[in-house]
Amino acid sequence: MDRRTGLGLLLFVMLFYTWALLRREPEPPPGEEVPTAEDGSDAPVATAEPTPAPMPTPDPMPSVAEAAEVAFAGCGAEGTYSTRDGLGDVYLPDHEGPLQVQPLYSWLYSAASGEMTEWKPWGDPPGPEHLLSEYASTLTVGAGPWSQGPATLAVVDAREGQLVLQGRAGDMQIRHTISVDDADTGCVFNVETSWTNGGSSPVTVPLWVGTHERMQEEAGGMMARYDSRVQPLLHVDDDLAYGSEEGGMVGGCVGFGGEEPVSPGEPVAIDGPVDWFGIADRYFGFLVLTETEGGVGHFSTRTPAGTDVSLAGAHVSYSPTLAVGETHKASFRVYAGPLDADALEAIDPTLGDAIDLGFFAFFGYPLLWLLRFYQSFVINWGVAIILLTLTVKAAFFKMTQNSYRSMQRMQQIQPEMTRIREEFADDPQEMNRLTMELMAREKVNPLAGCLPMVAQMPVWFALYQVLLSSVDLYHTNFLYLRDLSAPDPYCVLPLIVVALMMIQQQFTNTANMDPAQARVMRFMPLMFGLFFFTFPSGLALYMFVNMTLSILQQWWIKRSLGDAPVAAAA
Repeated sequence: MDRRTGLGLLLFVMLFYTWALLRREPEPPPGEEVPTAEDGSDAPVATAEPTPAPMPTPDPMPSVAEAAEVAFAGCGAEGTYSTRDGLGDVYLPDHEGPLQVQPLYSWLYSAASGEMTEWKPWGDPPGPEHLLSEYASTLTVGAGPWSQGPATLAVVDAREGQLVLQGRAGDMQIRHTISVDDADTGCVFNVETSWTNGGSSPVTVPLWVGTHERMQEEAGGMMARYDSRVQPLLHVDDDLAYGSEEGGMVGGCVGFGGEEPVSPGEPVAIDGPVDWFGIADRYFGFLVLTETEGGVGHFSTRTPAGTDVSLAGAHVSYSPTLAVGETHKASFRVYAGPLDADALEAIDPTLGDAIDLGFFAFFGYPLLWLLRFYQSFVINWGVAIILLTLTVKAAFFKMTQNSYRSMQRMQQIQPEMTRIREEFADDPQEMNRLTMELMAREKVNPLAGCLPMVAQMPVWFALYQVLLSSVDLYHTNFLYLRDLSAPDPYCVLPLIVVALMMIQQQFTNTANMDPAQARVMRFMPLMFGLFFFTFPSGLALYMFVNMTLSILQQWWIKRSLGDAPVAAAA
């Protein structure tokens, strides 16, 4: 590996890990399966256990309702709505959960430690995707200070594709309706919520709807860096922010951590019109679009009654002044499913921002489009990655070739430059003049080797994030690999990439390097190799193809230039 490429890769890794630490993501907990429809079909259903018969709206509304659970399904999702804690325990029967990959080196280490178990490269069958855990508390509704928690509602109507609940929070009467809307643009849950002032005087209190999930601390080890972890999201004024397990912000376009510190558990308000909020990991999301203006978005935490489970998420609140008998209504649309760009943008253009393409998303979206374009022809995501790598390499071919040529010429004139430095060590002005004359005569630009690397770095970041975040690669096969979004459990691709780095290093002239620098260059493939073993295999495939092409390009340039002698300086 040449020195500039090595330094570029080192800078790339350092920047990525710094960025990743700023937006640390917690890990979702495992859960249990929920009941499916009796006929086994995917048709939207809503049934209670036992199913309450439709009843008229109670008048007056009950001030306290007993907690109950009702099954609710639709849009390819199945879950349970608790009248106290909202919707949770949601599965996606049409999508498999993540594979529990066990790399070969991890199994060998366990065996050496005395834990002799059967090696399962891809783990046990994962079962359906568990979108929301049994602890999740989504589509909850309340009135009053956040610390009071959501209202406990009563089931008024439970029928196919519709669930109607109502209750009371203080003097505020609440009606909460969830229904399935299987429109041409995509299947969503329609949520209609109304708050009516049932007291004897005007009142102004926060009226809110929230979505929260249990957050766990990040697991240790290098492998955990690339796990798909759940995080709260809040999209405000066309910008996306990420929430922390303490309820504050950890990053995003809106800012970092908020402008002022807040008390633990206190909601953090984000200024601006709320587009949507929700919970998502790398590949799946539960996203709530706000259809009513005037709401304020908050990152927040709550602990369900009778538990010690801490939940983190977001909620949107309204603070109108309601006269006696006056009602405030809010409408929402909910998407629950894979973070597929086409499906999200068909429902709402801003939902596409839930796909995390990083800081250089401007380059990422064209690369994602090109990746999907290639796959539509070759019908294999592994081959599509290879074609995308070839395309990016071709786009920078001329620039990279000029860089390699400049570095090759720089190596050829290095002995003469060394002679000039030694001969005119006491005359820096003359030394610089002769050095510049030598580089001009030999047509060597000292910046030519760095500029291509700087120009390509945004594309590297963007392509890295596309291959890391695209749900298209989730559970896709290529050769012996069962999932291009997971690491290679056999460690074949990482080992090949490390070997290619060592081969590429042979093209780097270290004769004129400082001895300490030369030693660092020799060990650089091993240092970078540790990262490659944790990369999703789709990324490792890209690195393999890109490095193979780079070696061939360097070999061809070195062969064409040869070791032509350099004229001595005048």
